[in-house]
Amino acid sequence: MEIESATAAALLGAASAMVIVAMTLRLRETLAADGFSTAAVVAGGLLALAIGVRVPQRFAVWLCETAWRRFVRRGRAWSGVLVDPAVVDRPLHWLVLSVITLIAGVSAALLPLAAATAGMIQAWMQEHFVWSFDSSAAVAACLGFTALVAPLGALGLAISGAHHLGCRFGQWDNRATAWVLFGAGLGAPLARGIADASGRPDLALLAAALPVLVTTLLAAWLGASGNARSTVERKPEPVPLPVWSDRWPTLLRAGIVAVGGGSACAMTVWMSRLSGGVGAIAWMILFLGVGVLAGSATRWSGPRSIGGFGVTCVVAGLSVALGRLVMGDAPDAVVGLVFACTAVAAIGFATAYGRETLLSRVASRSAAGATILARLLVCAAFSAWFAAPLAVRVFGYTAALMMLALSLVALGGILIIHEPGSAPAARRVRLTLVFGSMAALPAFAFLPASPSTTPPVRESTFPAREPDATHHASTGAKSRVSRPSDR
Repeated sequence: MEIESATAAALLGAASAMVIVAMTLRLRETLAADGFSTAAVVAGGLLALAIGVRVPQRFAVWLCETAWRRFVRRGRAWSGVLVDPAVVDRPLHWLVLSVITLIAGVSAALLPLAAATAGMIQAWMQEHFVWSFDSSAAVAACLGFTALVAPLGALGLAISGAHHLGCRFGQWDNRATAWVLFGAGLGAPLARGIADASGRPDLALLAAALPVLVTTLLAAWLGASGNARSTVERKPEPVPLPVWSDRWPTLLRAGIVAVGGGSACAMTVWMSRLSGGVGAIAWMILFLGVGVLAGSATRWSGPRSIGGFGVTCVVAGLSVALGRLVMGDAPDAVVGLVFACTAVAAIGFATAYGRETLLSRVASRSAAGATILARLLVCAAFSAWFAAPLAVRVFGYTAALMMLALSLVALGGILIIHEPGSAPAARRVRLTLVFGSMAALPAFAFLPASPSTTPPVRESTFPAREPDATHHASTGAKSRVSRPSDR
């Protein structure tokens, strides 16, 4: 992957994280306390990114199909206008990326106005209608998503373009996801630091537009430079064809999405249990990027297999189960963060391995890569908003982690069983690993760590200080025990 495309992907990831963090802090001040939900704002941001990744691609496919039916099927000689799929016009890609990032930067610069408008709409609705806590939270989530959909949708489209630019064939490079995560891990604490230093989240929102505009300048320069245009004159390499048949398409795709959503679930559970605020989530995002980069390495002895993907899922499940050792009543923040980062990195490696397995089995890598990335963002959004908080509230922190570990190990076993081309000896070794892991999970569950009760869920992803439990007890609001205290 070229340094220019990696830099662009990192800048786009930093801008996305800064927009989500700064908008969360801004809406916390704007919206009423009963209607604010940090998890809802984060989930809305991830959904907006998924829309930007997937919807424009679907529109382009629909447009091409319509043009094909209208011109080619009617017998007209339009074959001369068809683009050679083997030619990668990188300068054109960079120029298109510069236009998209310019739109994203302008939209991000207008976010303070969008947040103020959302606050006025919410205040008017609170004044003229009677809302329960759940309905008020739903209204706040819809307002936050509406404010974020324009800039993050454009950023999602730009991130999809960065994945194309990172591939020498102009199709899809999963390593761009790792660089996006690296940028997000640095951008999240930067936005929080700007907001804390100035006391104004609006400045953090304005600062989020700077990485996007820098990407615009970089893309415009690369698109217009003579050095970039000289790459088109060279004879391109042939487009890679699938090296294996896609025998279990639904299982493979569902497994990738499930494992990727498990990373968001694990980070949410760890953030609910450990202190550290945005710094802790930044470290986990960075280690998730390390795992994705390692799993996307191109120098392997052979094609990726479904059974190998299953083995990585089993290892990820065992890594999550190790986190149970430090999930006592008062877990140490540093030790817990080390275990969390290790588990998240293992999940990232498994997700990237599965994505590479899929790309080696499809003809259109661009379509498959964009589809999986969009589904991963949607699954991560709902995992952070619904699945992880619900599991913690009902079962507790320890049980939530053990359920996630058991799910990963079970998924790995299913993938190993459905491996079509595995040698009998390799399959026996892999199944032995699966059954050994299944037998070890109960031992992890009963190790002599302090049993975790089910305390109130700390919902905020970016806490400024520890919640005041006495304040909740004094108010007597039994239906709002799980809501975070006002910061």
